[in-house]
Amino acid sequence: MLLKMAFRNVLRNKRRSILTAVGIIIAVMLIIYAQAFITGMVDSMIENTARIKSGHVRVVTPEYLRRERLSPLEESVFITPELEEMVETTPEVTAYTYRIPFGVLLSKDERSKPAFGTAIDVEREKDFVDLSGEPYLVRGSYLEPNDEAILIGKGLAEELGFSVGDSLVIITADAFGAPSGANLTVKGIIEIGQPNLDDNAFYIPLAAGQQLLDLGGRAAEVLVLLDARDNSEKVASRWQAEAGDAMGLQFVPWQQDDVLGFLHVVFRIYWVIYAIILLIASATIINTMLMAVFERMKEIGILKAMGMRGNRILWLLTAEASMIGLFGALIGAVLGVVLALVAPEVNFSSLSGQDLGSIYINPIIQLQLTPGVVFACFAFGWFIATFTALYPARQGTKVQPAEALRRV
Repeated sequence: MLLKMAFRNVLRNKRRSILTAVGIIIAVMLIIYAQAFITGMVDSMIENTARIKSGHVRVVTPEYLRRERLSPLEESVFITPELEEMVETTPEVTAYTYRIPFGVLLSKDERSKPAFGTAIDVEREKDFVDLSGEPYLVRGSYLEPNDEAILIGKGLAEELGFSVGDSLVIITADAFGAPSGANLTVKGIIEIGQPNLDDNAFYIPLAAGQQLLDLGGRAAEVLVLLDARDNSEKVASRWQAEAGDAMGLQFVPWQQDDVLGFLHVVFRIYWVIYAIILLIASATIINTMLMAVFERMKEIGILKAMGMRGNRILWLLTAEASMIGLFGALIGAVLGVVLALVAPEVNFSSLSGQDLGSIYINPIIQLQLTPGVVFACFAFGWFIATFTALYPARQGTKVQPAEALRRV
């Protein structure tokens, strides 16, 4: 009975009910689209940063992890058959690679510049960031495992005047502090689209890096990609329990990376922002229900005089707002999905060439929309609309029958 009365009251003033719902419609629609965009952007940041920097699981020695800022290469990981077997037989693993990051002084003729090098397993690295072709390889060709050659960032090559085929001198210290150097040939010039890499970084084969740094049979870190990055903590914990002490290794999931962990937390904070947006949009619900209470003061007084209790009147008025909220949230959810399908990507090319530090992001953000997110936004909008109606509905329960009946 009360639901029928509430439905009738909503239809009593169709124009006002529709205008009230418009605020919820727009808010839910934009929140669904924004959530799809934020999910796509954060996913792009995490996945690209994992591939370029941290992996889904990172394998290092505890001492290397503790003193990483000092680049303690003497604490590198021994590449053993036991370690490779453990990684390769784990069903969640899709790829892994070895890397040795190190600092050097690059020189050509009279010019020199500090730069950051990475010795890479040239074949396994293709599963992380494939530098062997478009869009990364600008000129020249990719490395071979036994090359005495280098891939150099485009900005760094331009600054020092390097071209494909040129020779350059690397001056550094090996893992134990002794001076070391190498004369390498520029085999290719790459452009990753991240200024901190393109202007400062280069890559050499793992074997050349091990020889340069006196790290035969070792790598500074092993990076692992999984079938789903959400499995990283489970896999890292299992490896740590099975082999951490025996192999003297630390297995670090990507969530423990400072930058990636922060992004993971920020993603959740957006839901608080969405709640604020919905509360602002629901101000129309409060205004409409207050108007309804004042306009129907006499009607409410009659209902009270006929014996309807205050909690029933509260339920009636809240049900009216809930119906408007349900209509608005449902239409908003449908329009949000349609908008995401019509515009499934956002071009962030303005970020190309911007130095974002240790965050790596694609300029084209692909929206990621799931049924769970759509339903959550719909339910969230409906709940907020209903919740904000409680105050004006509560005001309706305070109407005194005698005073209400005296009103014209």
